[in-house]
Amino acid sequence: VDTFDIDSIEIMRGPQGALSGRNVTGGAVSIRTARPDGTFRARARINYETRENYTYAGSIEGALVQDKLFAKLTGYYNDDNGYFYNRTYGRHTGKTDTWFLRPTLVFKPVDTVELTLIGETFKLTGEGPVPRNPDYAPPFQTTADEIGLSYLRANSITSESVIEVGPGDGRITNIANYREIKQRNRFDLDAQQADVSIVENYLEQYQISNELRYSARFWDRVDFVTGLYLFKQHMLYIERDTNKPLATPIIEGGGQTDQKSVGVFVNADINLTDSLILGIGGRYSHDEKEADLNFRRAIPQPCQVATEDCTSFPDYSGKVRFDSFIPKIGIKYYIDPDVQIYGSYTKGYRSGGYNLKAQSLGAAEPFGDETTNSFEVGLKSDLFDRRVRFNIAAFYNKAKDLQRQGTFNLPTGPLSLVGNGANATIKGIEGDLTVKVADGNTLMRGDVSVVADGFVLNGTLGITDGKYTKITADLNGDGLINDGDLNLKLPRLAPVTYGFGAYYDTSINGFGAVGAQVTFNHRDASWFNDPNTGRLPAFDDLSANLSVQPDFLEGLKLSVYAKNLLDEENTGNNSPLPAFQGGGAIWFPTRGRIYGVELDMKF
Repeated sequence: VDTFDIDSIEIMRGPQGALSGRNVTGGAVSIRTARPDGTFRARARINYETRENYTYAGSIEGALVQDKLFAKLTGYYNDDNGYFYNRTYGRHTGKTDTWFLRPTLVFKPVDTVELTLIGETFKLTGEGPVPRNPDYAPPFQTTADEIGLSYLRANSITSESVIEVGPGDGRITNIANYREIKQRNRFDLDAQQADVSIVENYLEQYQISNELRYSARFWDRVDFVTGLYLFKQHMLYIERDTNKPLATPIIEGGGQTDQKSVGVFVNADINLTDSLILGIGGRYSHDEKEADLNFRRAIPQPCQVATEDCTSFPDYSGKVRFDSFIPKIGIKYYIDPDVQIYGSYTKGYRSGGYNLKAQSLGAAEPFGDETTNSFEVGLKSDLFDRRVRFNIAAFYNKAKDLQRQGTFNLPTGPLSLVGNGANATIKGIEGDLTVKVADGNTLMRGDVSVVADGFVLNGTLGITDGKYTKITADLNGDGLINDGDLNLKLPRLAPVTYGFGAYYDTSINGFGAVGAQVTFNHRDASWFNDPNTGRLPAFDDLSANLSVQPDFLEGLKLSVYAKNLLDEENTGNNSPLPAFQGGGAIWFPTRGRIYGVELDMKF
């Protein structure tokens, strides 16, 4: 994630559906862009990375009406000339051009009202995703005979209204959003020089959401929040698969879905004593989904990627509804103001839906919802005059009716479908330790040439274990539902992750500030797919950064950095290919070693 113009990023572990937007069974990431406050500011950033990857970004903000109306405009452009070498074409491929514009207005008609309006227009064009087949190309290279296509166009507008009301320092917040997305991709599925398989798809999506929230503190002991969430979505998806060795070399199809969701939530954090807080809440959700399908079959078809449209949906129409209640309860006890222990229980929920890539009535029928009961206990602490921060948490999740994705090798080619397939438990422990070795408040003494402003060490550790407890589908594709499925490992579950970081800041009298950091992160290997036939490799990431902010150029910061210094290949995909596609597997690797330089200027 490029953090230019980002005010904050909050990462929340565990189900967050009780109070955060739509229902989710996993964690959530909340990203808030920076808002203008009436002060004039301008910022520009220029960045260059290995293999001609250029980024330019800038923003300007200020007051249009003193103390009442503030404005900001942010722009971003990335010219990426491609990292991965294509041995078939003799050049690097994966070139993309990406840009966005984000205007923001903040209006404060009175002290108790703040209205914010954020627009964004985004466009990405370029060559398609770069696949690698390990049987045909070494790391960071490909032999794909199809360069491919990537296109993404997105527009959105968001309004946030905040009104301060009494009693209890009450606040009414309303967040409304409209978003439209059009996306088209084409890539070489076999990633070899032979012209065998190509996948093309088109996605069109329109979303409207609104969340109305009231929060207040009563009797100086109860923090109360309640609200209503509405969501509406229309989505069209079309896919065209070319598999030239097969009797039916080209198949095409797709469908559309319409979704309506309503959620009502309430939560109260009650100070039972000055040290003990009880949190209790819940959420009721209602989801309706409709689907119209055109099964994948030989062309010509009513659904076509070329026209980005479906003229009819003759094969299936259906409607399904899902209702759920999510409870949430937690308790915190402060041993002292800087040390707390806590425990919590909540339930995660993911509604069911339809497979838009279905090829038969059986596959077209909706799959059911997925639920997770999540328990967590932990300790959060700031120790030794806040020089040491130590956090540790243990969690246990019990999932029911997991939505699993199975891949089936049909006469028309491989087909991936989602269905409810298993129950499982996932448990683990996570911890982090941060130590402030040096602090400018205690070390800055006298007229010395170099003063240690700060030296911080950080470490993280995560240990996770998961297993299936019940199987209701053939996960390994052998035609049976038995212990062979039950003994499979959960996909994308890395048993151990850990990381270390060192951060050093210093001031040099007569020159300016210098900062340096080194980070190392490790992730164990794990299985990618349900049948445990494709494995994601272990990955070690060593990165470093050195920055300089000279006194004689106020507002300027120059950074040089390196990512993935060990030059290890990482991928989020490892799908084995059948023999007619040449065997091997399809990977979409991330980049190897990267060096970069960045100039950031604030005015």
